[in-house]
Amino acid sequence: VDIPVAARRSSQDNNPPASFLRAVGFGRTSRLFHRAYGRKRFVETYTVGWGCTSQRAADSSCDPDAELTLSGGVNRDTCRGDSGGPLFERVGDERRLLAITSRAASLEPGSCGGGGVYVRLDRLDDWLQRAMAQLRQITNTGAEPK
Repeated sequence: VDIPVAARRSSQDNNPPASFLRAVGFGRTSRLFHRAYGRKRFVETYTVGWGCTSQRAADSSCDPDAELTLSGGVNRDTCRGDSGGPLFERVGDERRLLAITSRAASLEPGSCGGGGVYVRLDRLDDWLQRAMAQLRQITNTGAEPK
């Protein structure tokens, strides 16, 4: 049974998540299987909080004010090729876009299963609102935004 997607986090909703998350992507399934690209997969994991602590920031270069991190493990995070993919949280019976896959938490090349770093949507919301307004202006008037 698939859960419908509701919306995305807004800048007003910056409470840390405490729920099951679903990461979706088209990347590899492990660092050993290089031919696994191109097929949509998802992984379910659980988190409490944003995860980008001062220790984690030192290890992964995550930004505590703008990013979420997830611990790794087999089938618990994203892999190479998944960047740009969605990370959803459960809200009641629906899913809401929480973050966008950025990179592996490990600084080792080709790392997979060592955790992931995700850009928080609550931090992107104001920019997204402005960009969507500009797109509407272009669509409605045919003019470039100033």
